[in-house]
Amino acid sequence: MKGFLTTVFFLVLYFLKAQDGTFNNTHNSLVYLNPSFSGSNHGVRNQTVYRNQRQNLSGTTVLFNTSFDGYVEKIKGGVSLSFYSKHIGRGLIRQNRVSMAYAQYFSSPNSDIKIIPSVQFNYGVNNLRTNQLSFPTPSYPQFGLSPNLSSAPKGSVNYYDLSAGLLFYSGSVYFGASVFNILQPNISFAGIYKVPVRAVLHASNNIAINRRAKANLFASYAAQGIFSTVNIRLLNTYANKFLWGLGYIAYFDKNPKFFNNANNLSFYVGYRSGPFTINYTYDVPVGKLFDSTYGSHELSFSLSFQKQTEETRKKYKELEKF
Repeated sequence: MKGFLTTVFFLVLYFLKAQDGTFNNTHNSLVYLNPSFSGSNHGVRNQTVYRNQRQNLSGTTVLFNTSFDGYVEKIKGGVSLSFYSKHIGRGLIRQNRVSMAYAQYFSSPNSDIKIIPSVQFNYGVNNLRTNQLSFPTPSYPQFGLSPNLSSAPKGSVNYYDLSAGLLFYSGSVYFGASVFNILQPNISFAGIYKVPVRAVLHASNNIAINRRAKANLFASYAAQGIFSTVNIRLLNTYANKFLWGLGYIAYFDKNPKFFNNANNLSFYVGYRSGPFTINYTYDVPVGKLFDSTYGSHELSFSLSFQKQTEETRKKYKELEKF
């Protein structure tokens, strides 16, 4: 009975706290974090991330995102094409989205500060496998599904949306802001539910430990509706081929006590060889209601090809190590 109540509690908690999926490996999902990272390696790049959320629970959520981005020298701008997928309730609900972004690069004439605004266009399709519905209907309020549903829901919902970002960086210090769901599209299969705007602030600093080692300190704050998260992470950067680190995510709403038992501790390991990088993250709730069996797994890959000139390496090496 206790296990059943824990499962129900976490499912309600998860689906209420945010409609947008998030990834812990932000360094391997940069365009997903902020579209202003489009073209940030001054070359071409692919970043792919897969997340299996709480696989031991009945409402398992699986997320996938891949992005292709590059820098266009003639226009001093970056472009990206991204594909995002989220499966909820073991495939009962499937969200798919394609996004195209443009980021314009500006340099401050009196300093080394770079300013990069961006805009992103999104087209999404949400599908409901109505043949898998059982009654009473599972409760997913943001999709218009509730146990007392009186009529058959739609099988699919299409929508358009906009996102925007802004990025500042100077040397090894980065600060950015991004806004998603600007048009607040209706994603409900029955009735109306407009996705709340999600805003993200993030910052990063690469810190030299010695001649052969560096550390990256990352922090972000995200807010959507009445809910918010704080993410703090410390990693060794790519001074050598191996990556490792720790992170902590805290969840809040208007009553912070509601999320006291759902904060996450994350463990990072990774390896880099030439243009290829692979990372694995395991995060687990640290509250009293959960144990390690409710952890989430995340695997990410990155292929990054830069122009091999000394000027480019010097100018963009810090941003690539974000």
